[in-house]
Amino acid sequence: MNSIQVGLTQASRYTCPSPPAFNCFDVSPYLLGLAYESHVWSEVEKAGGIRRFSGARMPDVSPQSQMPLNGQRLDQVASIALPANNGLDTTVLSYRVPAGWDGIIVSLVNYWTGTGFVDGSGNLTWRLLINEYYVKGYGNVRFTYGSLQNRYPLEGAYFPIRQGDLITYQVNHAVASGLTTGNIVVGFGGYTYPTV
Repeated sequence: MNSIQVGLTQASRYTCPSPPAFNCFDVSPYLLGLAYESHVWSEVEKAGGIRRFSGARMPDVSPQSQMPLNGQRLDQVASIALPANNGLDTTVLSYRVPAGWDGIIVSLVNYWTGTGFVDGSGNLTWRLLINEYYVKGYGNVRFTYGSLQNRYPLEGAYFPIRQGDLITYQVNHAVASGLTTGNIVVGFGGYTYPTV
């Protein structure tokens, strides 16, 4: 019998005097059950958590800090011809995270191959979405981010992705834009790792 079991057994035998004193410690069966369950979960946590007992493979490192040994590189790039200047969002890249895999996006790239684009002008606006929601800070990008040779690193702002997530990279060509020919290039990089 461990120390908590001894303590619970002794506490359950204690009865309050009649009438009860102000500091009387009367332990109900419900409190005893909660104390025991709390103890069990703390022991499970000390032993490595529930995943340790479920047979799931534990990552060798924190997936948020670096790619685990059983991880795989994720590199998605797409290109389309400059869409019409209609002010509508056009999907350039769409990627669904496979079942059984989670991941981290660590870099982005978006640029135009033609001439005449001025960063910040609003002629082109890139948008990154996960499950149809704009990623905070990346839903209204009016600047070129990196190139295929040198991606734009997301220092301290990595995006976790989960199995089944739909990642979409869009571009909006403004109605007032004078851009004519060229290609829109977008992409993201990172890694995925098995969830089980």
